[in-house]
Amino acid sequence: ETAIKYMTDGCLLKHILGDPNLTKFSVIILDEAHERTLTTDILFGLLKKLFQEKSPNRKEHLKVVVVKVTMDIHLNEMAGDILVFLTDQQRRIFLPPPPGIRKCVISTNISATSLTIDGIRYVVDGGFVKQLNHNPRLGLDILEVVPISKFPYLDPPNERLILEALKQLYQCDAIDRCGHVTRMGLSMVEFPLPPHLTCAVIKAASLDCEDLLLPIAAMLSVENVFIRPVDPEYQKEAEQKHRELAAKAGGFNDFATLAVIFEQCKSSGAPASWCQKHWIHWRCLFSAFRVEAQLRELIRKLKQ
Repeated sequence: ETAIKYMTDGCLLKHILGDPNLTKFSVIILDEAHERTLTTDILFGLLKKLFQEKSPNRKEHLKVVVVKVTMDIHLNEMAGDILVFLTDQQRRIFLPPPPGIRKCVISTNISATSLTIDGIRYVVDGGFVKQLNHNPRLGLDILEVVPISKFPYLDPPNERLILEALKQLYQCDAIDRCGHVTRMGLSMVEFPLPPHLTCAVIKAASLDCEDLLLPIAAMLSVENVFIRPVDPEYQKEAEQKHRELAAKAGGFNDFATLAVIFEQCKSSGAPASWCQKHWIHWRCLFSAFRVEAQLRELIRKLKQ
């Protein structure tokens, strides 16, 4: 019988690192390929390389199915609503128009994949999108308005980004001066963290002090856990609760505060209620708990 395994693009990328020839699979289906994330672009490159190189470990050729959104433009078509992609804020789009009125929806590109709008017959794309790009000079992610990419052509990475990535990997001892992967680099592949965090976790494990670092690494790998309400009254209450947590950490050290939040919530017995009381995102903290458990298991295997 055919076994179907579902996984995210990140999990597939991690699987390829351990099994470059994908010997356990005969068909790979890539969904939402038009979103052109960093992970999907890397997957395209690796799969293309796999096509070009014949592996003796494979009994049959690998088949790849790419699922993406397509658009057909016509001068004359039946009556219907219009969807326009712009870089501005999303508007209300689900209210039906009055009889005899054509509804025109103006939206960000989130409508391309995340929303289903009934009655749309025409789509106008402005050709630009707000995209989070990494600035290697500043070392920060910056939201920029850029032209949309034309699928399926893959964009070559900026040379400066490649050099910055190699520099970071070398600083983490993941590669040597010749660019070859080191023993540390092979160990780092297993961890679902950025290189600098992965390096810190492995170093901590070698010193038998991973119990101190794992909660912090897990908290840094999830979204911001602090709830900041819009209402001024609730905002003051939330800020006071957050200051109390920072005080328990011995001051205003961000890492120590994250560790205190992690430990106190985990030992509270009612983590969801604790988060609500202290204005902390429970879902983000729950994700941190899962990441910490995963990291602990990886460390255990690494020490064997």
